[in-house]
Amino acid sequence: MQLVLTMAPKSKAEKGQESSKNLRRDSDEYRLRRERNNMAVKKSREKSRNKVVETSVRVETLKKENDELEGKVSMLTKELSLLKELLLSSAAGKRKPSNDEHKVNPNGQSKASFSVQLLRQLVPDKAYNNTFLNNGH
Repeated sequence: MQLVLTMAPKSKAEKGQESSKNLRRDSDEYRLRRERNNMAVKKSREKSRNKVVETSVRVETLKKENDELEGKVSMLTKELSLLKELLLSSAAGKRKPSNDEHKVNPNGQSKASFSVQLLRQLVPDKAYNNTFLNNGH
């Protein structure tokens, strides 16, 4: 009976380390490997730079969008408060008006009149303004 021993094949890393150690710096194969490696490094670094630029652009876009949305939330919050106030003042018409509702602002307008004017400024849709504000408000 014969016993045959075989060695496991070497991995690419082991082959690469062995062969690069055996390569002389002035050989064509060494230069070719160095050139390929240098190209791979350049490609990787360029990809990394592009990723950083893309991320920065995305961050700026999201910041602008966030600012716009915050402005919209602020405007809608003001509009909601104003509409609540108008609703309450409309309901107040059915009861005796409070002293606060008759107060006049520095422009000489009553609080309700000022609220209607402010609502017209806040809500740009003319059809909405005409429908809502001209029906007894």
